[in-house]
Order: sequence, then structure tokens, then C-alpha cells
Amino acid sequence: MLNKKSFILIGLSVGLVVSLLFLVQRNKPDKVLSETTTANEVSPSQAPSIKVNCAPQENPDLQKAIINDIIQGIITEFKSEIGAVDPAHPEDADKNWLTIDCQTVRSDDELFSVKFNISAYGYGAAHPVSYVKTFNYSLRNNKELGLSDLFKDKSDYLEKLSALSRQHLKASLKDGYFQTMVEDGTSPNDEKFKGFLVEKDGLTIIFDQGQVSSNADGIQQIKILSSELEPIYLF
Repeated sequence: MLNKKSFILIGLSVGLVVSLLFLVQRNKPDKVLSETTTANEVSPSQAPSIKVNCAPQENPDLQKAIINDIIQGIITEFKSEIGAVDPAHPEDADKNWLTIDCQTVRSDDELFSVKFNISAYGYGAAHPVSYVKTFNYSLRNNKELGLSDLFKDKSDYLEKLSALSRQHLKASLKDGYFQTMVEDGTSPNDEKFKGFLVEKDGLTIIFDQGQVSSNADGIQQIKILSSELEPIYLF
């Protein structure tokens, strides 16, 4: 049979357990990070570092809107690619970073062309990546220009671009020129020439890192004068 002393000890034990449960519940986090929580949903201090260096104030309202839309698209794609934060290590989120540098290379009554230099790193990757995105817009026709829009219908513009690009790259790469790699990277295919800028005196072509030379050589860029593209070039 329990005596008075036993009842007192039991009462103290129950009180201690209740107190501990109260403290645990009080200090329980309001929200547990799920596996689908993205970097920006954690907290501002754990969000990826995103830097945008542009001067949209130099452009008319239409151009500002288009440039901002492109920037937002790049940011959205970056966030999608870095994926979810490991809930066990939310601090890793701020090790992801993205830098966007914009350069308006042409802006007149006929069209405007913008170059976006992009560098990004996702935590855990072996190294950062760098690439260029280009945008060309016809103000006369109110449309984005594709490569085929720059040339006369039914012209052999891809063969022309391929041949001229190989000539320019041979001169610019010098000792870094490898014929097989250049020929493959400049084959007459729209995808090979997706990076282009319409300038007043010609067409600038930008090749991805590793497309026409070694990765160590970085992104390659050449300029083909309008006179070299006659008579099929429209700009």
C-alpha cells in the first residue's frame, strides 16, 4: 500500500513531466521546412544571391518592360534549376548565386538589341557556368526577330553564316583553332547561331562556351559586317 510519502513523490514526478512537455511544446518551431521548400521561401538571409546590373532607365518604356520580362524569366529558370533546399541544411541556400549584366548594343527607331551576360552557380556543382542570352526586337513590325527574319526568303543564309564564321574564328582563335571543333560548332543549323545581335554595321554571332573551342577559352564572339552578307542580308 502506498503511504503518504509515496503519493508526494508520484505527484512531484507527474508535475515534472507536465512541465517538461509544456517547455517542449513552447519551444517547438512554428514551421518545419519541407523537402519542397525553395531557397526564397526559407528566409531572406537564406535566399540565393541575385545581382542584376542593367540600366533600363536609358530605354523607352516598351524596352524596359521587355528587358524586365527577360530578366524575370532568367531568374525563374535559375530558381527552378537549383531546386529545393535540403531541410537539414537550409543555410546552403545562400551559396547559390546568379549575376545578370545587360548591355543594349542597339537602340534606334528601327530596332533594339540587348545582350545578357549571365553567370550562375548552384551549390554542389563543380564550377559556375557562364552563358549569353540575346534579344533583338523590330520596332517597325513589333516582333522579336528570329535569325531567318534577317535574310531574304529562300536564301542560303545558314551556309553563308557557317562559311563566314569559320573564316573569322580561324583568325580570332589563332593557336586555339581546331578545325574539327569549329566545323562542328558552326555547322549550318539555326541552333548553332541562336546567339546573335543585330548591330548597325553588321551581325554579331556569339558561341557558347565549348561550342567552337575549349571550355578554357570561354564564350566566343565574332562580328560579320553587313557588306559580307550582301545581297541576302536585310539589315
